[in-house]
Amino acid sequence: MESQVFIAEISELPKMLDWVRGCASEAGFKSGDVKKIEIALEEILVNVISYAYIDQSGTIEVLASWEPKSHLKFILKDRGTPFNPLLHEAIIDPSIPIDERVVGGLGLALTKQFMDTLSYKREGSYNVLTLRKNVVL
Repeated sequence: MESQVFIAEISELPKMLDWVRGCASEAGFKSGDVKKIEIALEEILVNVISYAYIDQSGTIEVLASWEPKSHLKFILKDRGTPFNPLLHEAIIDPSIPIDERVVGGLGLALTKQFMDTLSYKREGSYNVLTLRKNVVL
């Protein structure tokens, strides 16, 4: 398992995504899947950066592990405000014009589309979000 701790600031996002891409590539995913993994993690990381630490600084710990020919798993841990993002997914109704849709939750829908499983738990003072992408053989 590899891990990195990042400052929860938008200026750190490129470093975070470089690391995510490296892990996905090292795990053997093809470029199209690497991009999907990157987009999924970007959506979650931006939300943590934007909302976890209101009026204070904080960090995001990102752990990555993979089983060859099986899956890649990312675990994101932060000490921000308790928040289960899986309870706040937007319902996407294509019949509603974009400018009339409720703001928020679309990133989670995209993340769920690109990753195979997501789970959340509050572990002590940590939000812990686990994202898994299965290898397609």
